[in-house]
Amino acid sequence: MKNIKLPTKITPSPHNPPFNIATTIDAIIGTPLMCVGANGSGKSAFGAWIDSSNPNTYRISAQRAISMNEEIAPQPVKTAERNFHRRHTTQDVFNERLYQPQKDFEPLLQVLLAEKRQRDAEFVQEHKEADNQDRAKLTPKLTKIDILQKIWEQILPHRKLIFGDGRVEVKSANAADNNIKYSAKRMSDGERVTFYLIGQCLCAPKNSIIIIDEPEIHIHKAIRDPLWSRIEHARSDCTFIYLTHDVDFAASRPGATLIWIRSFDGVNWEWEELDRTGDVPEQVRLELLGSRNPVLFVEGSAESYDVAIYSAVYPELTVTPLGSCETVIRTVQGFSTLEDFHHYQPRGIIDRDYRCKSEIDSLIKNGIHILDVAEIEHLFCLPEILTQLATDLHFDPADKINKSTEFVLSEFESEREIQIARRAEREIKYILSSLDLSGAKNQDELNEKFQLTLSKIDTSAIYEKSKSVIDSIIESKNYMETLRVFNRKGLARQLRHTFEGTCPISFISRAIRQGNGENYLAVLRDCLPSVEELFDYTIENIGRKTTGLNEKSCI
Repeated sequence: MKNIKLPTKITPSPHNPPFNIATTIDAIIGTPLMCVGANGSGKSAFGAWIDSSNPNTYRISAQRAISMNEEIAPQPVKTAERNFHRRHTTQDVFNERLYQPQKDFEPLLQVLLAEKRQRDAEFVQEHKEADNQDRAKLTPKLTKIDILQKIWEQILPHRKLIFGDGRVEVKSANAADNNIKYSAKRMSDGERVTFYLIGQCLCAPKNSIIIIDEPEIHIHKAIRDPLWSRIEHARSDCTFIYLTHDVDFAASRPGATLIWIRSFDGVNWEWEELDRTGDVPEQVRLELLGSRNPVLFVEGSAESYDVAIYSAVYPELTVTPLGSCETVIRTVQGFSTLEDFHHYQPRGIIDRDYRCKSEIDSLIKNGIHILDVAEIEHLFCLPEILTQLATDLHFDPADKINKSTEFVLSEFESEREIQIARRAEREIKYILSSLDLSGAKNQDELNEKFQLTLSKIDTSAIYEKSKSVIDSIIESKNYMETLRVFNRKGLARQLRHTFEGTCPISFISRAIRQGNGENYLAVLRDCLPSVEELFDYTIENIGRKTTGLNEKSCI
């Protein structure tokens, strides 16, 4: 166990004004400390404070000058070590050099090569002095550069390092290209940074607190986690402190103690240690921490048009995709139970699907908005959107609206039985999901409660109610209500034939991405809730924004 002193913090309380608390953390050796904060939150200064306030620290700056010369001038081991470590022990961490590049790559190489030369000379001498029988048993001692080479080549298996007298070279691991070498000076940024970070950590004094500022710079995500896992294993005697704004990296160290750095006023930090337990995925929690804007969780992936639409409509929010609607619901509700996030409550927005009114009202109370159309892509079928699309494509808007309306209504009617059954099925599932069997003291009471609940579910009545809603819309040919209840993936894409091969989703999404979609965004903004509505949820203040939608039709 290692006791690490951390800066005095200003901690906000949900019931009291901020107050100062001096603190230390008991860190288990081998368990990292992960300090996460947005850009400008004072992470580098936080690390510098830890460096200057704790014994036996070793800080690796985010500002790294990683260029090198072709030839490295040889030095005796003690001279090389003295010159290298002097840069870490004499630096005033709060002066301006904190923000200037750390120019110690060449001294690092001198230390590594000096140790290797000394080992090689000692091994030659031992070999000379040994008799024939003992010579066969001699093996050279393992040096830091041997460990560095092993880790580097494991992380970058397509390359091999070659160490000569004052030179470092790289060659391909491919046998066909084995004779092609290049100087380490010509390494890529990723290759050099990987070399530098491994070497720095190996050269840290025994039992150090190693502080790494922005450990993710120039390192591809695919190799970042295995790189630091191998470095931590090689220096299992040390305690690692990472300072990062990269939530992917923070989430990759699941055993680490998590520190959230909120802000820095030049003197004090607002920070706190976070509990890593709970129902909310770790990476999602860290995404929220890293954002200075309110967060909106949505369905889909980072590449989906859902995210493109929401990001364009809500530029003042951090739009985060979570995949399924169930994950959005579970995550938003999970945040409400986390004390760490009492003043950072995110919101969610999901498709309407087949949800009944009671389910929708329950979700709204929990901060999850429901679209006024069954699927988000149905927004591309709105008359105002199709009118603008027809205008942009030089078609007659009235003709295209009529044909699109006829197609959607016809498709809806053709799926009448399926839509009725699925709508009824959804309501029954919701009732079952709300089943409360608490209070049962034995099996008989549990069975009794379950059967009583089932007896109250009138499937015939639910089906008839669903049938009434669907038939009413079909009979009235209400296009807007059809978009509200018709669950059909790909409906908007099928309008391609109406627009002579142009897919509304592709055309409009591309226009928005290219900055030419303001007319479409104006319609979407009018159909979607405002930021004020999203972050002030009550049943009463959420109005129906999509024109023509009838509240009574929602069961």
